[in-house]
Amino acid sequence: MKESQASEIVLQDVLIEPLRQLLCFAETGSLSPSMDNAVDILITACMLGFENAIHHCKDYVLNHVAAANCLGIKHVAEAHGLNQLFHKARKYAFYYFAEATFTNDFYQLPLPAVVDFLKDPRLNVSSEVPVLLAAARWIAQDQQTRVEQLHSLLPCVHLASLTPEEKIHVLGDPTIQSIPEMLDALGKSTTENAMVGYMGYDELRVHKVISCNICNMRSFIQVISVIFHARLT
Repeated sequence: MKESQASEIVLQDVLIEPLRQLLCFAETGSLSPSMDNAVDILITACMLGFENAIHHCKDYVLNHVAAANCLGIKHVAEAHGLNQLFHKARKYAFYYFAEATFTNDFYQLPLPAVVDFLKDPRLNVSSEVPVLLAAARWIAQDQQTRVEQLHSLLPCVHLASLTPEEKIHVLGDPTIQSIPEMLDALGKSTTENAMVGYMGYDELRVHKVISCNICNMRSFIQVISVIFHARLT
C-alpha cells in the first residue's frame, strides 16, 4: 500500500476529537464514551477498523437508545452493518414515532428513508394524522426543494381512513396550511373520497356516512366547507 511508504496520510471525513479518543484508547486501553461523543467515536472506529473500540461504543450506545436519538443511531447502524444496534434503534423509531419525527435526525433523512419509514405498517400510531403531519414537517424544513416530493410522500398515508374530525384537524394545521401544494392535494383527495361515498361506488363508505350521528354529519359538512374555502383563497 502506498500509505505505508508515505510520510503523511490524509484521513477523509474523520473528525479530530473522535480520532484523538481512539488513539488514546489504542495506547491506554481506556475509552469513556458519553452520549455527546459515542456515536461519532463509533462512526470513526468503524471507518478505521478499530474492532475493540467498535464493540465498546456499540455496547454503550445500545444501552442509551432513546426516542430523541433512535433515527440517527438507526442510520449509523445500518450504514456500518451493526445489526443488533440497527434493530433496536428501528424498534424504538417505530414505537416512539411521534417523538422521533420531531427531531433533527428525522428532518435530515433523505427522501427514500422517509418514504420507507412513513409507509411501514409497524408504526405505533393511533391514526394517520401523525404520519401526515410528520410528512408535512419534513417538507417544511426545506420547502422549496422538498415540495416536489409530495407525490412520493402522500401515498405513504392512508388518507381514506381519516375521520371527518381528523380531516378538519389536518386541513387547519399551520404547517400544512403553509404548504399550498399539500393543502390543495389533501383537499382534492378529501373531495374525491367524499364523492365516492355519496355516489355509491364504495358501499362501506356510504354506510358510514348514512349511519353516522348528527355530530359526525356536521363534522363532514365542516370538512367540505374548509376545502372550498381553501380553494377560494
